[in-house]
Amino acid sequence: DTQALFDLFYPLVQIGAQAMFNEMSREGLDMDVSVLPSAGAIRKHLRSSVSTLSRTPDGVAWTTRQTTPGTNVGASAPVTVALVLPAVQAARQAARRTVSLNNMKQIGLALHVHHDATRAFPPAARKTADGKPGLSWRVQILPYIEEDALYREFHLDEPWDSDHNKKLLERMPATFRSPASTAPPGYTNYLGVGGDDGIFAPSEKGIRMAEVRDGTSNTVMTVEVSDAAAVPWTKPDDFVPNGMKPSAGLGGMWSGNIFLAGFADGSVRTLSASLNRKTLNAYFTKSGGEVVGTDEDAFDRGIDFDPREAPDVLEPEPALPE
Repeated sequence: DTQALFDLFYPLVQIGAQAMFNEMSREGLDMDVSVLPSAGAIRKHLRSSVSTLSRTPDGVAWTTRQTTPGTNVGASAPVTVALVLPAVQAARQAARRTVSLNNMKQIGLALHVHHDATRAFPPAARKTADGKPGLSWRVQILPYIEEDALYREFHLDEPWDSDHNKKLLERMPATFRSPASTAPPGYTNYLGVGGDDGIFAPSEKGIRMAEVRDGTSNTVMTVEVSDAAAVPWTKPDDFVPNGMKPSAGLGGMWSGNIFLAGFADGSVRTLSASLNRKTLNAYFTKSGGEVVGTDEDAFDRGIDFDPREAPDVLEPEPALPE
């Protein structure tokens, strides 16, 4: 009797689903067991299992007809797992991506608070006593992500890998750790955009907002790079776009060949690593004078392009009657 077995086992399915949803909520994805169909909605479609034993020219045949889920729990369980597992994996990745996006928002906010306090974004690296690159900008924003105590433990006039500073690598704040990363402990996937015209271009004083002439909403300030491009979080290493292949080091963290990008206006967006070279290079420069946002490639791929924000197209005025 399939319906009787269903009444017996469906409560166990609901209990298992609730346990699974509780685990998913820890990763930032809230779901309720009420999304499952009611027992009555399923029961009415079930039919009793019928088995027949018959003799055939080749011997004896045992045939069973049943409605899924049926009495053969051992056979149906692997099928159920195979159907549910991809959805669970997709939900977990979405939850991790949300956490990573929030990490980058916190970093962007800290950079803006630093700008408000000092009238400039932090330079790519703090100089050591002998004028060499020392600690990364990530160390400089520690006070603005509630890590002032850790900031005070650094010897700011020493290199990032000095005997003292190197001991602090293992204490990397969770804000700098991508939940999708498999890089070694103390490595971060969140890098600033360097290069001659990047927000983190080589500069002792740091870049001021007024220098972002392409517009803060059109200029990428930070990116989430692949594990292969991750760096020790205190090291003054950043993402320097390769002009011929600016997507190198991007993508690979999430399915779909996408990456997270933090813009100079504080927003974090998902971009495609498959965008054409011209568009990516335009995003990575602060004063190159390029036009981005209406790029045909970005529009075709639907990458953070809202047609409502496109420039108005002026229709020609109708000719006056003669």
